[in-house]
Formats: sequence, structure tokens, C-alpha cells
Amino acid sequence: MLALLVGFGLVVQKDYARAWDLQRRFWTSMVPFASGMGEGTVILVDPAGLIDTRQIDANTWNLPLVLQYIYEFPSDWDPAPRVHRLLPDWKVRSLHNELEIKAVDFKWEYVVVPWDKAILVETLNGWVMQRVSEVEFQGDDFRLGSEPLLGTGAIQSRGFQ
Repeated sequence: MLALLVGFGLVVQKDYARAWDLQRRFWTSMVPFASGMGEGTVILVDPAGLIDTRQIDANTWNLPLVLQYIYEFPSDWDPAPRVHRLLPDWKVRSLHNELEIKAVDFKWEYVVVPWDKAILVETLNGWVMQRVSEVEFQGDDFRLGSEPLLGTGAIQSRGFQ
């Protein structure tokens, strides 16, 4: 029994190390695609190309919490920009009223995001690969996001050492 517990502990420890690597890869590739952030912007991540570990959820519930540690947003922005991982069947779960899409937040509750406040990014092998400017949804095309704001002084990088 002790050998099984030790073996399982080693598996979990390996998953923690792998999850950290996956998170670092994801956020390193995400930063350049977050250039259109503004007050209330929500960056939606298509999970099709993300890599998950067996024991630890690397890029799931924690995504909405991380952006505030990378950037310093103006104090009067309410709400501040956030990142959400879409569910694999997000197009089926989305609302079709030409304004909103559903995403899951870190408390596993749904949040409603206006299309014009959404930035959608696609992933491949754990990396953010491209930003989508339009999405076809149930026969209609929706324009996403806003003009880039980074570099205008509105958003400052926290500049990690």
C-alpha cells in the first residue's frame, strides 16, 4: 500500500511540474495577442489546442485570475480585462442574440460577454497561435474585439524581474 501511495505521489508531482510548464508556455504566447484589451474586455481561449495534465488543471479555472498579475490596469476600469477558457462545445452553449457569448469563469459559473468586448484566440499544442477577428456562428458573422490599446499608456506591464 505504501508503494502505491509513493508511486501516485510521484505521478502527481510530475503533473504539477508539467502543469507549470504548460502555464508558462500558454502565458508567454498569450501576451502578444492581448493587445486589444480595454475596460470590460474578455479574452476567450478556444481550448481545442490546449494540453491538459491528468491530475492538475493547468489552464482552466485559474485563467481569469492571472492577467491582473501581468498588467496593471487603470483603477477606474470596471470590470478589468479577463481571460476565460471556453468549453470544448462552446458554440453549442453560446447565446445567439448577436450580442453575447457564454464563457465559464473560475467559480464554474457562466459569464455573459458581449461580442464586441470579446477577443478570441486559437491554440495549438498548448501555444496561443492566432487571434480571430470574426467568428461564424449559426450562419451569422460576428466581429470581435476592439482596437489595440497596449502602448497607449492605458495599460502598463508589471515588468517582472
